Amino acid sequence: MKTTGFSKKVSDYRLAVFTKSPDSSEIKSRLGEEIGREIARHCYYELLTNTLRCAKSFLTTVYVDGLSEDQNWLLGLSAKPQSDGDLGQRMLACFEDGVIVLVGGDCPLMTTDYIEKAFDALVEHDLVLGPTEDGGYVLIGMHEPKPELFHDIPWSTESVLSATIGVANTLGLSVKCLDQVWDVDTKADYVRWLDLRKDSS
Repeated sequence: MKTTGFSKKVSDYRLAVFTKSPDSSEIKSRLGEEIGREIARHCYYELLTNTLRCAKSFLTTVYVDGLSEDQNWLLGLSAKPQSDGDLGQRMLACFEDGVIVLVGGDCPLMTTDYIEKAFDALVEHDLVLGPTEDGGYVLIGMHEPKPELFHDIPWSTESVLSATIGVANTLGLSVKCLDQVWDVDTKADYVRWLDLRKDSS
């Protein structure tokens, strides 16, 4: 195992997977309009399952919007319901709960190594971000909660990443961006994901 500034064992790192329950009616609603709700739900389930498998190497809590009684999809990981509030308030609550790194559940390129690089980056930086091609981020990590990073951010727009970095600069935080990745939000993303699966099979 690598040694970082947090602990000697990767399995001690506090990680949050931030997701909706896969049986939620709100799963990938925009994608569902383009390719069908059930197909979109199946896609999300596969992406989330991959993320959870990556997360099993860490001390992980899955923060779920719409946590249901059927929790077999969690792969044995512990879960908590997300807090109330807008997206920023709900993510901030995870860090206030002791999390160091938070990841979303729908990135096709998510790996254990990508998450570990985030923890490694926090040895020398105050904030680490996993940028996405659409101007957002799929991962955020910090040493301690910084409420300003979650207030007045234009969520669900192409300005999320730049606005977050702007706030970090105002706070005097050192920022490390990991490799840019992508998530599945549109039919074009879905086709790209199918091609990725075909290439890796």
